[in-house]
Amino acid sequence: MAARRRLTFPLVAVACALGPARPALASPRSDATIGRATFTGATMPSATSISLNPAALGLGAFDAVYVALTSTIDQLHLELSPFARSGLTAPGASVHDTEISPGGQLAFVFHLAGGVTLGFEARSNPRESFIEGHPETGYHTLGGGERDWLATIGASIKLTSDIFFGASLSHQNTFLRLKYDRDSALASPDPARGIGGDCGAGAPCTLEDPRATEIYNVNARSPFLSTANLRLNVGLVYQLVRDVWLGVDAGRELDLDHRQAAQ
Repeated sequence: MAARRRLTFPLVAVACALGPARPALASPRSDATIGRATFTGATMPSATSISLNPAALGLGAFDAVYVALTSTIDQLHLELSPFARSGLTAPGASVHDTEISPGGQLAFVFHLAGGVTLGFEARSNPRESFIEGHPETGYHTLGGGERDWLATIGASIKLTSDIFFGASLSHQNTFLRLKYDRDSALASPDPARGIGGDCGAGAPCTLEDPRATEIYNVNARSPFLSTANLRLNVGLVYQLVRDVWLGVDAGRELDLDHRQAAQ
């Protein structure tokens, strides 16, 4: 049995207007989304709309610099089931752990002539952390995590006073590290080397036998530059009545390398 509790905190999120003095905006009221922390809709004229619904960028009136610091706190409680080892029933371990993972975002929004708005952001959401420092969970995980880094450029254009269209292109890099134990006896297709087989010195192998334990340390990442990392997002916002906007958006992965290879 395992219980997992996630607390997500927007530590700092501030948008500063460039030009005449304007009050700064702060999370969570002014954010559309800051990486699993808050979500208030797809029609906010915030820098967070660059990757969410770029059409909404045109609803703003001022150039802006946007900075956000976020974090997640994962609280885990694990009760491992008991199992038989060497003819004896070993009690399951009780594991408690807290994983803290920070994230952040830096973005810029510029309003140009002709109803055109440009936006750029660099962002990394809090990573997915794996429990570590607990040998009891070694056959599940000994630690590591997965983190994404994204760079996005977007644009919005005013079609009419009530309709804005936008598109953005993101390049995402993913980094994965996973360390864990592998029970080679349990995985062996050869009965002579499997559970109950010879584990050395004539002693039979048991489940999770240290003599048959292999430690794997996996480090993987996506290519630094590749069309497989690209995602296109398009959006539209429409003013239903005064100051009431409806936003829709759709995204699609652009794996041009894979498509060319398939041809």
